Parts: sequence; structure tokens; C-alpha cells
Amino acid sequence: MPNIIKKRNPWKNIIFFSLTTIPFFSVYYVGTVYESVSIVEMVLKGFTNTGYLLIGFSLILGPLGKFWNYFDQFLTYRKQLGIIGFMYALIHGVVGTIIYVFPNPDIIVNNYWAVALGILALYLFYICYAISEIIVIKTLGAKKWRRLIRYISYSAFILATMHIYLAKLPVWQEYIDSDIIFPPLSLILFSFGLFVLAFRFYVFIYDTFALGYATIKTLVSESRQSKD
Repeated sequence: MPNIIKKRNPWKNIIFFSLTTIPFFSVYYVGTVYESVSIVEMVLKGFTNTGYLLIGFSLILGPLGKFWNYFDQFLTYRKQLGIIGFMYALIHGVVGTIIYVFPNPDIIVNNYWAVALGILALYLFYICYAISEIIVIKTLGAKKWRRLIRYISYSAFILATMHIYLAKLPVWQEYIDSDIIFPPLSLILFSFGLFVLAFRFYVFIYDTFALGYATIKTLVSESRQSKD
């Protein structure tokens, strides 16, 4: 199975996958807002949430593969997931500014922190995109590059998750106070983001304790050998 997946074009596969989630998210969004929505806004929501989903997948595949070998076959998709997800998030930023901010500049004032965190997240994702070239990896070295892109990408994802929280909290409060059955799309994706971050934190703690245990075990073993 892994060999078959490697032979496929990962770019085409991720784009094809996104072409199934974009219309699904668009339709789901329209079905949960219960108000008239323009075609542009409808499609934009599809791109926005798909971008966040793809980036989340790119970050969670490594930690999942640490415990379940099944996910190892998808590790070759991490770069494509991250880059295409960033492109969709960039569409969200540009088109969202045009259709929301330009007609109503007060949005920036009323949602200052949400906007600021979103812009900063996009900038950090851009850095990840810029340093994903082979020449950068060779210059920094694979180990240093992996550590750098991990820190930047997770920092950006945390900011993006906070951006969603600050921007959509009033919508979630309205949902909680209403009789609507299906939750807002933003709340579903936010929950997914929390899972990604929580699982990454769990892996960090796991690795830290595992390293500490291995170090202590080695020291004890060396101490016994020296005594013998």
C-alpha cells in the first residue's frame, strides 16, 4: 500500500481531495447560517475551512504515525497539505478583505485582535512555504530545518485557531442559545484544531518522559558497569 501511494502525484491527490471538501463545506455553511448568502461568500467559506483542515492534517500526520503505522503511508503528503492549505488560507485573507473589510472598515476596529492574529498566522505560514524549498533544507540541514518549520508551523496554527475563536465566538454563543441542531462550521473546525494541538502536546510530553527514562536507564546501566 505505501508503495502504491508514493507512485501517485501528491499534488493532484490533495487538490482532488480539496475539491470534495470545498463544496461540502460551502453547502454546510449555507445550511447553518439560515440567511441569504452570496455565491462568493459561500465558495469562500469552502476554501477557508478546507485550508484550515489541510494545514491541520499536515501537522497531525506525524504525531499520529508515531503511534499508528497506518498513517505512515500518508506522510509524503505533508508538504502538499501545508502548501495548498496555505494557498486556500491566503485566498481567505485576500477575498475576505475585499468583501468584508473594504465595504465596512469598522470590522478591523471591532475585531482588532482577530484580524491581527489572522494576519500574523498567514505571515508565519508564508515563512513555512518559503523555507520548504530543497535548497533551504540543504542549507540549514534536515534536522535543524525540521525543528524550525515545526515551531513556526505550530505557532502559526495556534494563532489561526485563536483567530477563529475571537472572530466566531459570538456566532457560537448564538448557536448555544438557539434550537439549531447542526453546529456552525467554524465550531467544528475549531474543535478539530484543538484536537491537533492537544495531540501534539501529548506527543511532546510522551517524548520528553521517554527521553528522560532512557537517559536515566543509560546512566544506571553505565553506573553498574563501572562498579563491576
